Amino acid sequence: MTREREPLLVVDERADDAAHAELDALMRTRLGAHLSGLLAAAEAPLTAADLGRLSGRPAADVAALLPDAGDIRRLPGHPGTWELTDPDAVARVVRNLHSGPLPDGAEHRAPIRELALTPFRSALLAAVDSARTEWGWAAAPEFTLSPAFVRSMHGRRAERQALVATLSDPARSRLLHARHPGAAREQLLEAAADLAGATASTGDLEDVATLLLAAQQLERADGAVPRRLSPVFALLGDTERALALARLVRTDVPIELAYVALAAAQSGDARAEIIADSALALLHDAAPGALLRTAQAIAGAALYLSAGAARRLAATAHRMVEDAFADAPTPPHAEVAGLRTRQFRASRDHEWALGATTLATAGVAAIQASGVDTGELSTKKLAKLRKKADTGELPEVGAGERSIVAARDAAHRIDDEARRAVVLADIAARLAVRTTASAPSPALEAAADEIAEEAVSLASFTRDAETLVAVARLLSGGAAHDGDSPEPPARPDLARAARAARLALQLIAEPDAGGRRDGDRPGDRDPDGPRTEGATPDDTAAAAAGLLLAAARALPASERDEWAVPAARAIVAAGSTRLTRRPPPRPRSSGAPAALAEAAAILGSAGAVDEARAAAQAAADALARVPAPARARREAEVVAALLHATDDEVFAVARAAADAERDGVEGRWDAAAPALVAEAGIRLRHPHDAAPGEAEDAAALTPARAAIVERIITESVDALRHHDAATQLTTLADMSVRRVDPARARRLATEALQAAHVRDPLLVQRAEAALEAARAAHATPADTAPTLDSRAAAGIAASWVAASYPLDRLDDLVLADPAVGARVIRAIEADLAR
Repeated sequence: MTREREPLLVVDERADDAAHAELDALMRTRLGAHLSGLLAAAEAPLTAADLGRLSGRPAADVAALLPDAGDIRRLPGHPGTWELTDPDAVARVVRNLHSGPLPDGAEHRAPIRELALTPFRSALLAAVDSARTEWGWAAAPEFTLSPAFVRSMHGRRAERQALVATLSDPARSRLLHARHPGAAREQLLEAAADLAGATASTGDLEDVATLLLAAQQLERADGAVPRRLSPVFALLGDTERALALARLVRTDVPIELAYVALAAAQSGDARAEIIADSALALLHDAAPGALLRTAQAIAGAALYLSAGAARRLAATAHRMVEDAFADAPTPPHAEVAGLRTRQFRASRDHEWALGATTLATAGVAAIQASGVDTGELSTKKLAKLRKKADTGELPEVGAGERSIVAARDAAHRIDDEARRAVVLADIAARLAVRTTASAPSPALEAAADEIAEEAVSLASFTRDAETLVAVARLLSGGAAHDGDSPEPPARPDLARAARAARLALQLIAEPDAGGRRDGDRPGDRDPDGPRTEGATPDDTAAAAAGLLLAAARALPASERDEWAVPAARAIVAAGSTRLTRRPPPRPRSSGAPAALAEAAAILGSAGAVDEARAAAQAAADALARVPAPARARREAEVVAALLHATDDEVFAVARAAADAERDGVEGRWDAAAPALVAEAGIRLRHPHDAAPGEAEDAAALTPARAAIVERIITESVDALRHHDAATQLTTLADMSVRRVDPARARRLATEALQAAHVRDPLLVQRAEAALEAARAAHATPADTAPTLDSRAAAGIAASWVAASYPLDRLDDLVLADPAVGARVIRAIEADLAR
């Protein structure tokens, strides 16, 4: 074993000797010694321009002298930037700078190192001071803005004053924020956290407070709270913050409070019923749309409350839906001038759909709460109940059944058959939801079965693949779950979902098997007749975008190869045919890359690796033909389809598309693109138990691949933060909390609040209370004033950093050190006044 190690040791020693020899040779010149000393003292990368300015030599001379590798190396990915960070190399610089004999190993000792590098460190700090007081930050060396150099100041108590003055300089923060949004705040908070760990006195506490308040002042406070952000905090257990934010929504406060009540009920907060009542109390002369939205959230909350509260709120939600449609047949939005007939019908259909799903949820809540089952809801009984509902003769015991009958009636009022089929499937899925431990209700099961059968039959009649896939996803439990649809079915209807999915895949694989033209009505044409005339092969591929994977996942695993693979091959054939033509695809065919990517994912899952690679490459080729300004969304769709691919070559296409989406700059920036990429990554990292296929994808994720996916998520979220995309960040936060990733959800919710330029109202309330306590502390006799030892000061600093604001024990600080306490109080007052 010794004989095996010796050559390796010799090689390493020779490599080290060569590197040290190169450094020694560099330092034999005056300029080389100066540059080496600056790099060793900086503990951060320096550019040729920085080094030239500090040494008084042209940047070209510096670049020509410094080596590309060795002890001093060029920073990868940053041309013209060098660093010297290896401790042995720094020690070598110290030894070469020392004049006179130096004992062996002395160059590693901190006092010797500091003594040798002090002149160079002073030059660096002088440049920072000149940038602040003379040159201005825009004309300063690049390193003065870098986080690495600032980080090197954290542990040096002698540089504490310079650190605080530099980071809290508003001009520096504005410039840094303009170049890298969020960077200035991150530097301030990082420095505050490091200083808090070394806090030993009231003066240190003042430094921490200064940094935290400077970070707060970077945030604008003139925005509006994004809708549906408040419930995310309630789901995280922070109901107080959720309520404070909900009351700051500029419009629809009752709706937001109702959704907070729903989230509080889901998280088990005992105040959920009180919050729901406060939302209802604010509904004075509300428009029908507000009534329906509030009723939806109230009905959802009833699913999680005690029996009495559930019955009461379910009945309230039912009445609100009836009130919303009390003025029929005039649609709620008919007052809008110039509303066309088609828009008129679409608006009406949307509201009937919302009313139908709300009534279904209210029915489930009432039946769960009553514990009384009136038996199976057969077709005959449904007809009787419907007749009684029209005359108001339904008994109290049938309140839940009454809501279900009304839900089905509302769905039947929807004109568009495709939309009606999807709403019926949504109702069936909601009837299968269980939020209590009680035994399944035969009444609900019978109603769900009958309505689901109607939904699948109607969707099959439309011969529309998109409708069939939507029905399949709802019945299989694979649809997205948010505040509007809070729970997946406890008993998914997999058999009917598979029927709808099989027909959708058949239509994708055989586009001439029959279809439905826009505007066709039942009986207008034979449903088995030819599909829309004039469709090109690429139109067929584009039409399948977003459908293939969803349809395949609604099938049992044993059937996916039989039904999904032919559809995938048909898409590849159609897309390849169109890609050989000129001119490039038309804008309406821009869905082809996503369809080809989904085909690649299906083929890869089936083991057809070569075909999957060819399809993935075809997707990449199709992306290149999409006009650059419209390409980002298509790149994101390709990423979403291929991110779970197990084959390295197919996954490489997803990575390339993610990089292209991140780096793309042509055209108007589209927040939907990075949001779609982040959603796909979060879905893969945290699968929903009820969503078919997601657990399988997550199980196949290796640690190395998981790290790449996490990086892609981070880059997408950074892009959303950069552009203040508060709505998309809110959606991601909601998705994360429902997928049991509370840490990510809290981080995203906080970033959404910052992107919306809204100050945390709970933080403001706590700060005002802390100021009142601090002012009152002045009346305390001097002999009772507490003393803050180093341990107590460190504890206070840690609590401040945790809250990102100086709040805890301000009164103790005022009593222990009145001068410091007064300065901190004035700084907080100025921040709150802003």
